[in-house]
Amino acid sequence: MIGCAASEASQLIYDNSTNPIDTPRFKINKNIEIGDEVLLDWSQVNPGSALDGFKFQYYGLNFSGDESVRVRFYEINQTSYMPTTLLWDSGVVALPGAPDSATMRFTDFGALTTLPKDILWTVEFDGLAGAEEAGLEVFTPPAIGKSFTTYWQKSSGNWQMLQMIGDGQSPITVDFGAQFTAVPEPSVTALGLLGLAGLAGAAIRRRTASK
Repeated sequence: MIGCAASEASQLIYDNSTNPIDTPRFKINKNIEIGDEVLLDWSQVNPGSALDGFKFQYYGLNFSGDESVRVRFYEINQTSYMPTTLLWDSGVVALPGAPDSATMRFTDFGALTTLPKDILWTVEFDGLAGAEEAGLEVFTPPAIGKSFTTYWQKSSGNWQMLQMIGDGQSPITVDFGAQFTAVPEPSVTALGLLGLAGLAGAAIRRRTASK
């Protein structure tokens, strides 16, 4: 019997979810875009692998049911070191329930199959009013890939790179909880086996028809 190779599982190319720190949760006001610049580790997967998942960790307090989030990926220009090209936009997505702490995952990236090593991912919350509050969970250091001590903020159309300062006037590293995964494309071997299986099937059909 001729078989084919099983599809390979998703592999982490960035993981900042395993090392929580004592820094207070990062509260984000509505309609302010906040993001983390990260370095993806594509060496974790085979060449030609495709992006297949992104998730981030957030918290929500006193939700009433109409809260939403919008997630975006940007390329970092390697000359200006500023966020430039918008690579992907989730559109407005409803935040389910009223979680104290939760994870949101995305798997549909349209035509986007790969990402540069150096990218910025951002969130923008909306629908917050009164005592409602939302923000991102903070972890550091990443277990896979790298992040920077700073974070990005976009308001009124302008980007700023900012640094959180602690009570002792010392900088605090701000790395938001997130994971990126990729899945290998079908290998040449697997495609070859599929081709051989097709030829074998055709031969069997011809022999059956000739009887």
